[in-house]
Amino acid sequence: MGIWPVYKTMASIDIAMAGLIMGIAVFTGDILQVGFGILSDRGHQKKLLVLGLLTSAAALFLTFTSGLWSVLALMLLAMIGSSSFHPSALGLVNQFRNSKNNPVLLFSAFGTLGLALSQIVFIRFTNLFGGHAHPLIVPLIIILFFWLFHRLPTQQIEKKKFSLREFFTPFLAHKRSLILLYITQVLCYGVLLAVMFMLPDILQYKNSSPWLTWGGGHMCLIFGSMIGMLLFSSLSERIGYRKTLLGAILSSFILLNIFLFSPLPPGLLSTPFLAILGAALYLTTPVVISWGNKLVPESPSTVSGLLMGLAWALSSLVPGLSGFIANSFSTSPYTMTISLLSLLLIPSFFCITLMPSLERKVYN
Repeated sequence: MGIWPVYKTMASIDIAMAGLIMGIAVFTGDILQVGFGILSDRGHQKKLLVLGLLTSAAALFLTFTSGLWSVLALMLLAMIGSSSFHPSALGLVNQFRNSKNNPVLLFSAFGTLGLALSQIVFIRFTNLFGGHAHPLIVPLIIILFFWLFHRLPTQQIEKKKFSLREFFTPFLAHKRSLILLYITQVLCYGVLLAVMFMLPDILQYKNSSPWLTWGGGHMCLIFGSMIGMLLFSSLSERIGYRKTLLGAILSSFILLNIFLFSPLPPGLLSTPFLAILGAALYLTTPVVISWGNKLVPESPSTVSGLLMGLAWALSSLVPGLSGFIANSFSTSPYTMTISLLSLLLIPSFFCITLMPSLERKVYN
């Protein structure tokens, strides 16, 4: 996900075509997350973790091809791998929840470290290895070796015959809340993806330094999100999910438009602002997932698949749409496109205000 925005600029892929490839790949991969989540909750966590890590490595081989169909195939494999990994990993992480911490926020925070460094590392490796980044598969093999021999905590799986109706009963008891959380996730994550997708082009248009344009700005944006999640990892538990989300969404809207329509400070002075913007934009994702897991703790991987996979699948269409919108503007196309898409944050704000109070329902 992190490599694609800078790779499409390096490879001079048309912005609309690049958005279409990203949209198809991410939509196809993420739509499978609920299925992977159900399989994980049924005792296949480890297999899905290993499969996800292995398949997502396809993104490392983008530089070996220039054909759009082969590029799409590699992106599809990478996104399917990501969708296999995430609900399984979040289901595992959620087993460590207690009243004093939010492991989903911590997991998301450290997971973004790789995303933050992705473009810088990718550019560095392509410079070192003749335009390719495939040697990065070495640390991945080491991680895979660890997972193959690591014993996961025992999952509590009921031995009775699996019933979809019984499985989804807790979801139906909270359907209004889950639908509102789903819409919020689709809109907020869609804006975030569009910002990531067009960030190199926006920075290039603003005459930023080459370091910021070719990975540094992306690193600041995502690294800021990691720091933000670490700082606010317990905020949602103290002041509540509603207030945390409302603050994050409002801040995202204001900061994003300031970034778009104000000149960037010179040199490294722009990096703190990008970090703060990233913290605001990304915070909604783990908080929405945490709220969903709080509502239906019986099926954490499936909840994660719903509020990540099915939500991100629709969110992935926003960058694709942004490419076509940008081609319709004759002046400041990238700035105007992201500003227009930032309006999606307004209905997400109202979705959170409509959320029922957090309380567990009793169902038969």
